[in-house]
Amino acid sequence: MTKGSQKLKSVLEEFNYIFMTLNFTVEEEKENSLNYRNVILKSMQKHINLSIFSKSTTDYIIPRDSGHPVDQSFVRLF
Repeated sequence: MTKGSQKLKSVLEEFNYIFMTLNFTVEEEKENSLNYRNVILKSMQKHINLSIFSKSTTDYIIPRDSGHPVDQSFVRLF
């Protein structure tokens, strides 16, 4: 374990001790890429490549009279 990763682990443990209701974690780079939420950051020589992950959706449309809030009735189209 390098000195930098020891320091990071120490800070992470301190954060988790201070904010016990939260659980802080660290994501480590693997094969020059780092996942953050639904974005994959990949280091490629002198630039960073971004990829966005999104799940495929079904063709099901919620009927207008279903009682769902309007914002849940529309499908994200990208």
